[in-house]
Amino acid sequence: PCYYNDTLVVTGFMSEEEIKEKSDTFGCHDYTLYGLCSDGEGGIYEDSVNHYLRCELVTDCTDKELLTVSNAIKGEKNKMTNNDNCTSSEFKPIPLENALESEEYVNSDLRIPIIIGYDEENKLLIENLTRMPHLLVAGATGMGKSVGLNAIITSLLYKMHPAYLKFVMVDPKMVELSLYNVLEKHFLAKLENEDEPIITDVNKVVRTLKSWCVEMDNRYKLLQLASVRSVKEYNEKYLNKELLPTKGHRFMPYIVVIIDEYGDLMMTAGREVEQPIARIAQKARAVGIHMIIATQRPTTNIITGTIKANFPARMAFRVIS
Repeated sequence: PCYYNDTLVVTGFMSEEEIKEKSDTFGCHDYTLYGLCSDGEGGIYEDSVNHYLRCELVTDCTDKELLTVSNAIKGEKNKMTNNDNCTSSEFKPIPLENALESEEYVNSDLRIPIIIGYDEENKLLIENLTRMPHLLVAGATGMGKSVGLNAIITSLLYKMHPAYLKFVMVDPKMVELSLYNVLEKHFLAKLENEDEPIITDVNKVVRTLKSWCVEMDNRYKLLQLASVRSVKEYNEKYLNKELLPTKGHRFMPYIVVIIDEYGDLMMTAGREVEQPIARIAQKARAVGIHMIIATQRPTTNIITGTIKANFPARMAFRVIS
């Protein structure tokens, strides 16, 4: 259904119970229900007694058909602009504490669970980062991009043990991720001879990314020696003492590389940054290295075809273009 201007428009067959459930979700209790007729000509039907519509409606309605219904209902033109689920116009803050204390999150058996938010039915959305396996976040300034990144990081901190998860954070703005400096001896992974756990110098980003490419290759060599295909199988054999440290084996924690303001890196370093990121995105999934990249403008000169092809999971806030 689509809720627009106190009107609930149904574009598919729904029972009375389903219609009532959807209307309660949208907060629409006193309503009149309309819909498209089966021939798709935009006819309007109203049951003035029960205010329910029980007939088989078209399931693949076009923008034009839905616009016809909207214009007929309100007598206005060019009002309906979206033929998908449209939430209420009232915005409500989502307390992260409620999500962190929910049973879905606490009892989740996902390997790297991240909290996305709530859907239109007020159900908590929890995704597994290992299945994504990399995430591209886009959003203009002030649209909540940094809040979303902090929510993802917080959900990982509350669920994962420092022995099983490490962060590599790149923050060219120097202030967005600086509050995580206190986690230096717990969750943050850094190179030797580095003073700051969070990388803020653009010149050091390339060296850091290339170092993690070397780590990725070393992990693949250990997987080959252990005759396994993933870091999960490798760690299980290591914990069962089937792989010995005396032969060079070690426990492999998951690595989450978080890069904020990726567009700034592309403008300063360009190809030198893109090449190691593309290598990690293409190959690092099996060895437990995952990336989260945030940018303000997901244009073609910032997010190239190589990056886009290896980041199938994308989170979009409001963007300029």
